Order: sequence, then structure tokens, then C-alpha cells
Amino acid sequence: MPIETNCPGCNRVLRVGDEFAGRQARCPMCSTIYIVPDDSAAPPQQPPAQEPRWYMKTPERQVYGPVSWGELQRWLSEGRISAECELRSDDQPDWRPAGDYFGGLLSTRVAPPFRPTGAATARSSDNPFADRGATAGWPRGAGSAAPTLVAAPRSYQAPHRGVLILILGIFGWSFSCPILGVIAWVMGNSDLREMDCGRMDRNGRGLTQAGRVLGMVQTLLWLAMFVVAMFVGLLSAIA
Repeated sequence: MPIETNCPGCNRVLRVGDEFAGRQARCPMCSTIYIVPDDSAAPPQQPPAQEPRWYMKTPERQVYGPVSWGELQRWLSEGRISAECELRSDDQPDWRPAGDYFGGLLSTRVAPPFRPTGAATARSSDNPFADRGATAGWPRGAGSAAPTLVAAPRSYQAPHRGVLILILGIFGWSFSCPILGVIAWVMGNSDLREMDCGRMDRNGRGLTQAGRVLGMVQTLLWLAMFVVAMFVGLLSAIA
């Protein structure tokens, strides 16, 4: 017996076979990713009918929200929610592992929640509608394309620049060039923020911090020397 569901994106009524209950599908009209409900077995957690606001906490303890349940499902389809994340809602204030809500649909690593990770790709063998016609199981006029399952994309992190920042800090001291120290300081601050947000490879954190400290110390020393020289020059002029 077909399962009737409402798309969380465009609110269209969609029908799929009951053998696909609990699996992930895409709306053919608005491309919203949603999970076909399983009426035979209740999931661990069901979103309340009042559509509460949801919040997500990343492994770095950063909290995002409030968002709707449909927005959480979009983050899931783009690989932004991992098993290490935690979720809560207005009516469920305790943080719970994301696996309690999405189970085996989670990716092993999380991408930044506010940076697009690209379009997902699905294999034809993973598509429960691959062996059907274009409109099989769907109401007439709902569109010519059947929904397809989407695999979570692999998360991407930018490569670190720790070696470059450390070299700039060392050269700033070696050649007594404060400009290189300033560059190392600024680049180090920027890259450390990217690492904290999960958008850059953290393996270079130690090198980045070392180059940043060298650049910062050199810059501050040059500023102190400049202030002292200006003060001495002012006293000489007065004398």
C-alpha cells in the first residue's frame, strides 16, 4: 500500500511504496530531501506536530539555530550533521546525539554547517525507484521524475598553511623585516579561526600557532622600538 507524505519544502502530497519506508528520497518538484515515514515501526524520536525550533551543537561546541526540522534534513543531505553532533528542540531541552534522530543516515565527518558542500551523487543501485517508470507510484501531474536517494557527500577541509606562516615568521626575524611579521600574524589569526570552525585542516595548527607567535612578538617589538625612538627624538628636539 503506498505511503502518502507531505514534502517539507513545497508541501506537495507524494506517494511511494511501503517497501521504501524509512529511506531517504528527493521531492521531484523542489528537490527537498526528506525521509519516507515508517508507519509500521515508530522511529526513536518523532518531530512534534507543532514544528518546534531545533538547534545543533558541533563537536567544537558551536551551536547553530534555531531552524526548522526541514532545514535539519537539508543539512543532513549535505553532510553537515555527523554522529558527533548533538540536537535539541524547544520542547526537548536536553542535548541528544544526532544518531537518536537520524540513525544510520549520518556521515562519519561533519562539514561546516554554513558552507555548501556541493551536490550529492546517488548510485542507481541505491535508488529504490530505479526499477520503476518515471512516474510510478506518484500522483498524476506531480512531475515526470521519480524521487532519488541521495548519498551524503564527503566533507571538505581546506589545506592548512602552517609551513608558510612559520617561514614568514622566521624570515621576519632573520631579515629584521616587520612586514613579514605582520603578514604571519594576520594569516595565523585567520587560519586559526578557520580551523576552529572546521573549514581548514587542523593538522597544521601547531605550525600556524608558532608562526603567528613569531610574527606577533616581532611586530610588537618593532612598535615598541618605534615609540621609544619617537619619544627620544622628541626629548632631543625640546632640549
